[in-house]
Amino acid sequence: MGSSGGFFLHELQERGVPTSHLRTLEVEPHYRQLALDYFGIEGDLGNIETYESDRRFELITLFDCLEHVSDFWAALARMRALLAPGGRLVLKLPNGRWAYLKYRIDRMLGWKEKIPQHLYLWDGGHLNYWDVHTLPLLE
Repeated sequence: MGSSGGFFLHELQERGVPTSHLRTLEVEPHYRQLALDYFGIEGDLGNIETYESDRRFELITLFDCLEHVSDFWAALARMRALLAPGGRLVLKLPNGRWAYLKYRIDRMLGWKEKIPQHLYLWDGGHLNYWDVHTLPLLE
């Protein structure tokens, strides 16, 4: 999910996973096309919060993706429903404390205009952050 061109999936290909066992889900058509063009990995366009599939998956991965999801509880529920029995969900999340610290330092130094507002304030930007205190909520 959120394959960003399929580079992680390509690593799975390199380790012997057949391309027919790999699939992407993207909200951005460009990234879905990149995974197909670069590595022959087909995918769907959709939002993880509402994505429907007849397939069940052994492994679902999101690398730096969940922080962009408006309703991450709905997304987690959908991913759980999409997992096969015994399937795994692997998340890589940005460190919320570090991201917020960069934002605060920029503001303190008067660099407000240098802060990329889309990272913090707009849909599609970083809408959620986790740290050692909030990460257990996802479990």
